[in-house]
This record gives sequence, structure tokens and C-alpha cells, in this order.
Amino acid sequence: MTDKTISVYWFFILFIIASAIVFLVYTLYGAPSDIREIESIFLSEKVADCVSHGGLLTSEGKKMIENGEAANILELCHLTFDSEKVYDWNDDQFFVLITFSELVNSKEPLIVYAGNYNLYTQKAECNLNGMIGDEKFPFCVERTIYSNSETENRGEYYSIQIFTSVKKMNKNA
Repeated sequence: MTDKTISVYWFFILFIIASAIVFLVYTLYGAPSDIREIESIFLSEKVADCVSHGGLLTSEGKKMIENGEAANILELCHLTFDSEKVYDWNDDQFFVLITFSELVNSKEPLIVYAGNYNLYTQKAECNLNGMIGDEKFPFCVERTIYSNSETENRGEYYSIQIFTSVKKMNKNA
């Protein structure tokens, strides 16, 4: 091969490498990533694993039912809602609400929650990002799991509804 042929291949390889670098930089820094959806899904998964495992209530779930509204979700599920000290946040960026409803008995559902209750009152505004101009809204996840309190199928059957909300609109959106 001659020197001219090698230099043509050399410039072609350099062009491909430069194009790959420009593409990666544009992908990483081009548009902001909104991870609130992922945070909310992970939070609901963590709470679901805390209250029920394999279709049975965990000891933490039983403690929540026993203690009622006085139950401390953050302590029982090993969660922390501490936020970064930016944008004048006062650790009010998260909310979790768990509703325990007995399926057999028609008792009043037990509601246990932690975090910023205002995020629950804004439930109608959840997940509206991009639909109403540039205004930012919290991201919320709702899920229902079913659980039994005993292993011999003689215990109470529960429908457990989990609502999680992540605000963090100034940073992650």
C-alpha cells in the first residue's frame, strides 16, 4: 500500500472516532434527564418489600397495622427523606401513603403515611409534566399488592395500596 491509501484510511478512522465522541457528548449533555419517575418507582418497590414478602405480611407490615397511624414508615422501612440542601428545600420532596384494607372484614382502612402530605393533595396534578406548558409537577406511582397475615391461610387478607410521590422539580426535571 502506498502512503496516500494509508492516509485516506487514517482520516476515515479519525472521522468515525470524532463522530462517536460528538454523539456521546450530545447524548449525555444534550437534554436533562428526569429521574423522578425512577425514584418514585424505586420508593414504591422498597415500601412494598418492607410491608409484604412472598404474599405474606412482614414483621414491619404487622407493626404498621398494630400501631396504626402512629407507625413510623421511615424507621420501619429504613427510609430517609433527607434532601440536598439546595433550592431552599426542607426535606419535603417525598411522600409515601400506605392503605391497609382487610378483604374479608369491612373494617375501616388503616392509612399510614410519611413525608410531605401536600404532595398527596396535589394527586390530580401528578405526572402532567410536558402536558401543560413548561410547568413542572410531581411524579407519582400507585400500586396495589395483596397479602396474608399468616402462613396457614387462616389469617387476615389485606389489600395494600401504596402511593408514592417525588417532587424535586427544580433539580431533576
